[in-house]
Amino acid sequence: MPISDEHCDKLFEIDELKCQYSANRTVLYVRDLIIERGRITVILGLSGIGKSTILETLGLMNKTLPRESKVNFYPYVGSKPIDYAWLWYEAHEKIRSGIRKEHFSFIFQESNLMYNFTALDNVCITLLLQNQTKENARAIVKKYIHDMELDHKVSDSTMIYNLSGGERQRLSFIRAVAPDFTVLFGDEPTGNLDIINAGRVLKNLSDVLKSKGKSAIIVTHDINLAVESADDIILIEEKINDINGDSFSYGYIAGNNVYKSRLINGRKMWKNHALTDWSDSEWMKAEILRVFSVNKCL
Repeated sequence: MPISDEHCDKLFEIDELKCQYSANRTVLYVRDLIIERGRITVILGLSGIGKSTILETLGLMNKTLPRESKVNFYPYVGSKPIDYAWLWYEAHEKIRSGIRKEHFSFIFQESNLMYNFTALDNVCITLLLQNQTKENARAIVKKYIHDMELDHKVSDSTMIYNLSGGERQRLSFIRAVAPDFTVLFGDEPTGNLDIINAGRVLKNLSDVLKSKGKSAIIVTHDINLAVESADDIILIEEKINDINGDSFSYGYIAGNNVYKSRLINGRKMWKNHALTDWSDSEWMKAEILRVFSVNKCL
């Protein structure tokens, strides 16, 4: 069974999940994992080891799980779980689409903004899809634009092609956090930002989540940003499988791969359930490098 604080509020509970893009070829194996509500969970792993796959699976973007998978999503505090195997193998696509629309928001490394729309209309679109009026959507978005220090760059008539790559990515972030959602999925959302703007975006994300009581699951390759920004860190280990002489690597996550943080005497401290003592962020960075080995790059 998944290992967690018995008093935690579950967001996702995974007893067993074998992500597959083709039959009999597992690319990511997850077991005994709980992701908690109301926290920023950052997933770290080597390139090509399944970081994006876990987001695609939990975000209902891709059918990667076999029927026998045991994955549950808890949309509300105290709600009954939604079984992902049922969603993919028995439920109608309209149900999956409805869950994505009501509960999930997404931000990717590429901004994916529409060049024939103004910057403001690009960001308002997710609110309009949730039946906000245009006036309300613009008012909400303009507050986020102010918080992200983009007032001087974005007016009512500003077009996307007039903005830099970093400015577009910050608008993409606003588009993701402005609507109502249960969990935000981020696939390398700060990958195209410099250190200063990456830190600013993640600080704003943390503030938004705390104010809304929401959750985020983010994939990144940046150890420093992960340790500074995450409440929880999940490490994907690399395993080797051999089928009839054909060796291939796959990602592996279990309860032991989850590290949780808390503030102790004003310092951010880390541990997982196998450890008795809390350790500081420098220890956490060293632990990440130990797991992945210093000879491999994230």
